[in-house]
Amino acid sequence: MVRAGLGIAVMPQLSLDLAADDPDLTTHPVPLSPREIWLAWPAHQTLSPLAQLFRTLTTTLAAELDPS
Repeated sequence: MVRAGLGIAVMPQLSLDLAADDPDLTTHPVPLSPREIWLAWPAHQTLSPLAQLFRTLTTTLAAELDPS
C-alpha cells in the first residue's frame, strides 16, 4: 500500500524487503526501546531433537547479541 502511494507504514525491520537503491521508497528508523521475544513450549512434553536444537541456537544467538 505504501508503494502504491496510499500512506505510510510502521513495521519491523525484519519484514522489509527493499533493495538498498529502491527509487520508490525510503525508510527511517523509529527510535523505540527494544522488545522482548519469548520462546514457548509445552511444559510437560519432551521436545523433539530439532526443537531442542532450535531452542539452544536461539538462546545462544540472543545471548551473543545482548549479553545482559
